[in-house]
Amino acid sequence: MGYKENKRAYTLKYQKENYVTFTFHLNSKYDGELINYLRSIPNKSGYIKELIVKDIKK
Repeated sequence: MGYKENKRAYTLKYQKENYVTFTFHLNSKYDGELINYLRSIPNKSGYIKELIVKDIKK
């Protein structure tokens, strides 16, 4: 196994052990306003995390 394969295997293992992914779906017919707003935000992950932290602190 070469360097690239080792690096890829390490990265995949690290991600599997340390990351959690959440996904959700928006309907373009009903959620257009939300879609357009989210498209305008450069750091969607940071924005969503900030909203959740603010909600937790309430």
